[in-house]
Amino acid sequence: MSNAILIVDGKKPCALCKRVLPQEQFHRCANSASGLKPKCKECRKLLAQQDYQEHKTQRNAQRVESNLLVKIEVLTHYSRDKLSCVLCGYGDIRALSINHIEGGGTQHRKNLGCLNLYRWLRNQDYPEGYQTLCMNCQYIKRLTQHEWRK
Repeated sequence: MSNAILIVDGKKPCALCKRVLPQEQFHRCANSASGLKPKCKECRKLLAQQDYQEHKTQRNAQRVESNLLVKIEVLTHYSRDKLSCVLCGYGDIRALSINHIEGGGTQHRKNLGCLNLYRWLRNQDYPEGYQTLCMNCQYIKRLTQHEWRK
């Protein structure tokens, strides 16, 4: 005898909560005999929420590490393959950032929305017009070129 749970009168039992529910309460699944997932939508949602909470810290740590690696890669590329400011040579990553050579960085970041600038630069295959500067050199450039008005 097969272990497949069949649909009777358009209803099926959930494998987790054991309630007999209309088949609309189950996601489709081409690999199952009934054509539906074994757990109802509500149970699957609860399991997904639990999984999210259990692994939240780990996922956040992975995201932070991934973002840092992308930042290092991009800053290195735009600093002539040496992770440092192109003007003064300062190399502490905590003070390094991308600078739009012709200005307009604020508007560019607004246009990108929530997308990470470093990931965007890498995804665009490192377009020209950017450089790695330390925050001091960024500030000096901003003052001397009156970039706060652009």
